[in-house]
Amino acid sequence: MTDKSVSNEQPKRIRKGIDTSYQAILKVAVPIGLGTFVQFFVLFFDNLFISELHNDDSFNAANSSGLFYIVGVMLGVGLSAGTQILTARRVGEENIPDIGTIFKNSINYAIVSSVFLFGLFYFLMEPLITGVSENKELAEKMVSFLNIRSIGYFFLFPLIVINGFFSGIAQTKMLFYVALITGLGNIVLDYLLIFGNLGFPELGLAGAAWASSLAEGMALIFAI
Repeated sequence: MTDKSVSNEQPKRIRKGIDTSYQAILKVAVPIGLGTFVQFFVLFFDNLFISELHNDDSFNAANSSGLFYIVGVMLGVGLSAGTQILTARRVGEENIPDIGTIFKNSINYAIVSSVFLFGLFYFLMEPLITGVSENKELAEKMVSFLNIRSIGYFFLFPLIVINGFFSGIAQTKMLFYVALITGLGNIVLDYLLIFGNLGFPELGLAGAAWASSLAEGMALIFAI
C-alpha cells in the first residue's frame, strides 16, 4: 500500500466516526450555550424576586453583587475551556489514561480556585465595598450577600470542570440537565427562602444568595 493510499484512507476513516451534520453540531452547541448562560439566568431571577421586596437597596445589592460573582466565574470558565480542549485532544488520540489525569488535575485546580475566590470575597470585599460606597446600608447588604453567595464557588468550580469534561467527550446532554437543575432549583429556592413560603424561613436578600448557592450544590450532586 502506497503512502498516497494511506493518506486517502485516513480522512475517510475519521469522517465515518464523526457526525458533522447541522443537527449534530446543534446537539453539542446548544447545551454548551445554555451552560454558559445559566449564571445570567440565576442573576435575572434573583433580581426579579428581590424586586418584590420593594427595597431599592436590596435590589441594587443583589444586582451589583451578582455581577461581582460572575466576574469570579470567568476564572472557572477558563478552567472549563482548558479541560474541554485537553480532554477532546486526548479523546482524538485515544489516550484514555491521560483523560483521567487531566480531569483529576482540573478538579484540584477548581478546589484551589474556589478556596482562593471565597477567601478573596469573604475577607477583602468588605473593606473595598465600604470604602468605595457612600451608601452605608447598600454596602452592608452587598457584603452580606457576597459572604453567602461566595460559598457557591465551592460547588460551581468543580461543576464547571465536570461540564468541561463532558464537552470534551462530546456528551453535552449533561450540561443541559445541569443548567436546568441550576435554573429551576434557583427559582424554587428563591420563592421559598426570600419570602418564607411553605414554612421556610423568610430571609429576604440573604435568601436569594442561599438559593443561588444551594441550586449550584444541587446541580453538582446531580453531575456527580
